[in-house]
Amino acid sequence: MTKTHTDVTYVLVLDDKERVLVVKNYQGSWSLPGGKRENGETLQQAAVREAWEEAGARVEIKNIVCVSETTKPEQRHLTFFVFQATLIGNINWQSNNEIEAIDWVDLETASRLMPWYPKGVKQLTMASGALYFQDVTR
Repeated sequence: MTKTHTDVTYVLVLDDKERVLVVKNYQGSWSLPGGKRENGETLQQAAVREAWEEAGARVEIKNIVCVSETTKPEQRHLTFFVFQATLIGNINWQSNNEIEAIDWVDLETASRLMPWYPKGVKQLTMASGALYFQDVTR
């Protein structure tokens, strides 16, 4: 059986008080702004688009600070990429059909809301990141 593969990107944005931008979906789950990479998009383009669509946040991508993956019993393979990003300007969020609310939360709260980061969200903020290149010819 062939597994389908999906890339999912998220953005980690901190404000000047070291609070994390988070979004709440209508199922009641909090996460970093993010979502599925669409066909034809780079990971970076997907992260920028998702930050805008989910949180009304224009961002500049810095580094990848976390890569994780999972395979689901229903034959799905998901790879998650968390990018460190800087907010450009003000947030312009409007209620939509995906996101119920957005908020800025402290690192401890973010870690409690998103337990899938085993060492906590603070660990992500301390990561120096990996280099990221796009459109590299081999």
